[in-house]
Amino acid sequence: MQDKSLLGALPILAKFLGRKLGVNVVFGATQAKTDGRTIFLPDLPNDDIARVLANGYIDHEGAHIRYTDFAVPQLPTPLGYSLQNLLEDVRIERALGQALPGCQKNLAQLNGYLVDAGELRLPLIDAPAAQWVLAYLSKRLSADVLQYTAVSPLANVAEAQVRSLLPVGAMVKLNALAFSVTQARNTQEVTTLCQRILHMLEEEALSPESPPDDDPGDGPSSGMSGGASLENDNNGPGKDSDQGYDPAASDDGSEQLAHTPAARNQPGQNSAGSACANASLADGSNQSLDPSGAAGSGAGDAGTENVLRQILAASAEDLAFPLIDRGQHLQSLLDKTSRATRKPLVIAEPDPVPGGQAN
Repeated sequence: MQDKSLLGALPILAKFLGRKLGVNVVFGATQAKTDGRTIFLPDLPNDDIARVLANGYIDHEGAHIRYTDFAVPQLPTPLGYSLQNLLEDVRIERALGQALPGCQKNLAQLNGYLVDAGELRLPLIDAPAAQWVLAYLSKRLSADVLQYTAVSPLANVAEAQVRSLLPVGAMVKLNALAFSVTQARNTQEVTTLCQRILHMLEEEALSPESPPDDDPGDGPSSGMSGGASLENDNNGPGKDSDQGYDPAASDDGSEQLAHTPAARNQPGQNSAGSACANASLADGSNQSLDPSGAAGSGAGDAGTENVLRQILAASAEDLAFPLIDRGQHLQSLLDKTSRATRKPLVIAEPDPVPGGQAN
């Protein structure tokens, strides 16, 4: 057998993984993509990096195919859309990891590789505050809810920056709401949760507060930074916190589901960061952020009320840094990996007869 017989292993394993997830996997496509039923992959090199990327992409997109209701529309603002995408990614990856623990291991391994390779980056220190809020939520929920522990250093740096930007009360409520994604049962409930986060930010922007005597920012960084606790139940970690934020409840206490959320495949919304206590910045500079919480020259200089208004009014351009959509990030990496090789993956075949002689 020729050496290229070994190259058939990844397509075979990928198709097997696809069958476990209940989706079709097709190799030999011009680029990585999915149509909501089938996952298409380009030809890839025979190495561990390609395997980690391919498995992670199949798991992530397979989770969307299994769990996301693509008929639910997106929220109308760039921030609302970004929150939907972010929290839906967390919900579906958590659900997949509970159903198939091997997939959680694949995704944790993927995030470890992305951190080590510098493919997860944090925004510039003086980037729009909305970028930092989304980066914080993405990294903290990945580290604490999804147990992608390699992302924890990034989450800690992002948390320090966001604490320096937001009022204490807004930070407490943001954490309580964001971690209640563990209680969202479907895509519509994720949207309801996003709407409640937006409403909370609007209320905080209108109601400036004085810091409480016991600043929760002085405590350890645990993801539930505002003091809201996580408890175990039959649905796993993350019962509603004692802050009283129920993602499925309306402001008057009645149940209310908005029929509107995680739109998919929008450009420029990828999940990304960098892995060290002093974060590498997107422009390649060595400027660092003090994890103690000292901010750079950013929106915080205008006062917390203005920061909250800026976050709510963030434009698509303000959120253009690749932070959110895990699937699009992996598509890009797979396509780069495919273009870097001239050796396509093929299924095993016998050696040709020497000299072109027929048997």
